[in-house]
Amino acid sequence: MKNPIKLRIVFMGTSSFAATILEALIQAEHHIVSVYTQKGKKSGRNQQITPSKVKLLAQKNNYSVFEPTEFNKETIEKLKEQKPDIIIVTAYGKILPKAVLDLPGFGVLNIHPSLLPKLRGASPMQSAILTEDKTGMTIMLMDAGMDHGAILEQKELDIPSWPIKIDELENMMAQIGGQMLIEVIPKWIAGEIEAQEQDHDKATYIDKIDKK
Repeated sequence: MKNPIKLRIVFMGTSSFAATILEALIQAEHHIVSVYTQKGKKSGRNQQITPSKVKLLAQKNNYSVFEPTEFNKETIEKLKEQKPDIIIVTAYGKILPKAVLDLPGFGVLNIHPSLLPKLRGASPMQSAILTEDKTGMTIMLMDAGMDHGAILEQKELDIPSWPIKIDELENMMAQIGGQMLIEVIPKWIAGEIEAQEQDHDKATYIDKIDKK
């Protein structure tokens, strides 16, 4: 579905999951003014710095890429100069200060791979494989809390039978999340979606699952 609305979008993400979401925005011909991602990490025997999947995709499509270590006054001023109408965040790995959350007129939307308020935190897909029969995608309006913001859209899905690898689930959910986002953006801009506050009493939290 092509995009008739020329919003100024800033995208923030780092992982391959985020790159799939960014690809959906690109395919829908949204106007992406810049992309924010984390700096590449050293990997391999030679400890070469590997750019994030999001950076590689952004460069391929000639977008401006920023890799701030923090959102200080200078970084926020540079973001203001880009005049974003909306900021899209997913799997970015950085906490956004209130000054960033308050910047775009249509808010900061986050794509989170769980059925919030369940599985808030850093490893929702891995935790779902370990503990759940069902999971899903949530698009929410970010606030200062961790995965705490009001919900715009959710979609439930069954977790495929064991053994399911995290890469397989991640790819499946990213494809779903990208399609949801393309459908949600014009409805949100048109005022056709009312954000619903989460039931915070039902929230569950998960820590990052390391390689061990």
